Amino acid sequence: MSISVCLIVHFDGLHLPRAMESVKAVADELIVVVAGADDAALKAATEFGARAVQMPWNSDLSAVWNAAVDMASGDWILLMESDEWLLPQSIMEIRRCATADDTLGFFIAREDVLDEAQPDKVSLMWQLRMFRRRSDVRFVGRCHPDFSPPLPQIAQQINKKISPSAGVLRHDGYAGGQRLARLRQEAALLELELNDRPDRFYYLVELGRTLLLLNDPRGHGHLRQATELLYNHRDDMVAPSVMAAALLEHLMRLTPAVSHNRFSRSELHALANRWFPNSAPLVWLEAQWYYDQENFTQAAVLLNKLIDLGRQQAYDQSCSFDPRIVGDDAKLNLGVCYMRSAELAKAEKQFGQLLESPTAGAAARENIAIVRDLRRRIEQVQQRDKGDQRDTAYQGDESGYII
Repeated sequence: MSISVCLIVHFDGLHLPRAMESVKAVADELIVVVAGADDAALKAATEFGARAVQMPWNSDLSAVWNAAVDMASGDWILLMESDEWLLPQSIMEIRRCATADDTLGFFIAREDVLDEAQPDKVSLMWQLRMFRRRSDVRFVGRCHPDFSPPLPQIAQQINKKISPSAGVLRHDGYAGGQRLARLRQEAALLELELNDRPDRFYYLVELGRTLLLLNDPRGHGHLRQATELLYNHRDDMVAPSVMAAALLEHLMRLTPAVSHNRFSRSELHALANRWFPNSAPLVWLEAQWYYDQENFTQAAVLLNKLIDLGRQQAYDQSCSFDPRIVGDDAKLNLGVCYMRSAELAKAEKQFGQLLESPTAGAAARENIAIVRDLRRRIEQVQQRDKGDQRDTAYQGDESGYII
């Protein structure tokens, strides 16, 4: 089965050669659509051997995606943007996906680089980027194009699946000096989207969060409006939108003094557990709240849940998060909870599992030293008072959440 790789240039074509090079081993057909007056990107695509076209940029990303899909002739389409690249270990996986007769589309992991100086420090989310070419597969949305009709709906109609894959894209469009410019462009598109479709919950949340990243106080107003809409659904068994998870995350990060919302902390936790029980960011924030309340036992329960979600890859794949919170950061903070609960043997064992970790090893060694010092002090107390064999909770310097 043949694969058409469709590459979109709509902001900056500087990294287009990297994107094209990353997919040349999987692309039976390489299509590049340049939206706007980026002649250098068009020239680079043509010289690489891609089918390249230039079209006006009309502040509508879905129009560009649809144009690229319309040009494709392969059995499958892999859709990418020019500041993304396919990791080398994903090449065989993409080829394998193209042989799946029972599947209409595949989710592909996208790693967003958070810091240009640390390219392996990423957040993670899954996006539906590989799918069979069909005339009824179309996109809508100026800023975050989505399938219309939804691809899972089409899959159900034709008795095919939407499946996860082991493919990985990496994206650095928001790292470094271009981050603010990209956020401003995104905010402008989201404002246009809201003008087209007022009171759309998804875009209220996304615009609010984007404006706050730009330190624009208007973002608070959009998020308050979205919160009022969400409050009307508080008794629903199913979330009104996947974007409700992002709003809950925002509200759970606020202190009561500045939140100005109608939800209590217990209501936020209840909604998170009812609607998004496997959302890693929400479980992490709930664990952090219990830790701050010095309920280390409940915090440990939630951290163990995060570790299990990470081990089984059973976390909600629709939201972006730092993968460390289902890995070493969760394990490190679990050890801290055991230590604060005076479960020193369990704490030392937990920290011992992290000694070889490149990110958590140093903190694990420091905490093991603290645990061993505590155990020595407890033994000294027990030796002085033979009649009292009770373990003593640590009341000295506090170890806290790493993040």
